[in-house]
Amino acid sequence: MNAYFCGLLTALVLLVACAEGGGNRPASDSGTSDDTGADVGPMDGNVPDTGSPDGSLPDTGVPDTGAPDSGTGTPDTSTPDTGTPDTGTPDTGTTDTGTPDTGTTDTGTPDTGAPDAGAPDTGTPDAGCTGAADCDDGLTCNGTERCELGACVSGTPPICDDGVACTVNQCVEPGTCTYTPDHGLCGAGFTCDMTAGCTATCSDTPCRLISPQCGCPTGQGCFLSGTTRACANLGTLAEGDPCSTATDCSAGTMCLNAGDSTTVFNICTRHCATDSDCATDSLCVYELNDGTGTPIPGVRLCSHACDIVRQTGCTAGTYCVGYRESTGAMRRFTDCSTPEGSGGRGATCVTNTDCQGGYACVDTGGTSDQCLHLCETATGVGCISGESCSSFSTPYILNGDEIGACL
Repeated sequence: MNAYFCGLLTALVLLVACAEGGGNRPASDSGTSDDTGADVGPMDGNVPDTGSPDGSLPDTGVPDTGAPDSGTGTPDTSTPDTGTPDTGTPDTGTTDTGTPDTGTTDTGTPDTGAPDAGAPDTGTPDAGCTGAADCDDGLTCNGTERCELGACVSGTPPICDDGVACTVNQCVEPGTCTYTPDHGLCGAGFTCDMTAGCTATCSDTPCRLISPQCGCPTGQGCFLSGTTRACANLGTLAEGDPCSTATDCSAGTMCLNAGDSTTVFNICTRHCATDSDCATDSLCVYELNDGTGTPIPGVRLCSHACDIVRQTGCTAGTYCVGYRESTGAMRRFTDCSTPEGSGGRGATCVTNTDCQGGYACVDTGGTSDQCLHLCETATGVGCISGESCSSFSTPYILNGDEIGACL
């Protein structure tokens, strides 16, 4: 086989004034018929009573002109104040209904910094710049300053990026970019490579071909480039799919020719070290050579399991063929190949490649070998009506089943 290779109030108050009068009236005259002249009756006030003695005639004495009773005075009979209460219209002025201020409150953190105790700047005001030289701060990593309309404008810092995700990129004066690998930026079992990025810790150098692969950055796989292992972007094609270049295939497989010496038909083929690295019913049987017949160390490939009787398991354009190891345990296995022969039932043949898929070139004892359809001796699957599945003289056991030919 040949190999093909390629990341949010009003209040109303009524006042009523009241004057209260009082005192006692003078006592009544208490004279009698045996009045002897002087009135010895009680005296009203300080003036003596000069009236005639009390007899049958009425008392003609001068009325009492004594001073008025100076008691508490004549009661105040003035009309009380019935003034109309103040019924003035209360103030109905319109209330201010303006929209309240809903401005956002400044919640900024108060400045708790120590007051600036420095002496006030009494220097001459900055007169601006006239050229880039007036703005240059002597640093390169913060960019080149420039003068625009008399004002200095900051420069654009240089970009330091090596494209490797696990390195720390930094500009160091006088303007040199440095890149330092940080293994902590990679997952467990990976280290940071200055060129490849995060790569799996790997015992193979520089990377491991067999799945699970290691030694290459995430998104890349280990492939053969000639006889040398190298990391390249992974493809998406699965084992057994047709391919054109090495990077068409998924991790752990390579693009390998399944055709004979005159035909090129590449399919993705799995790398292996032992049979356990291969799919069910596949064997780790192929060695890859450097083109001169010398095997490439540590490079082996699996066969493809398929059904030689039903002709299933191979991609279109190839057919299932039975093989046998040439050395060692001499185990039988299947693989996909091309081109397919044309001989059908009973056709004359010299080798199996003369026959169609599912047929074998069998010596029937006649003058020439014939293409006979293969079958399962236990079930007869593969034969048509009138045929029987006959065993070979040396039982042909493939994956636990005996294979025969229809006669």
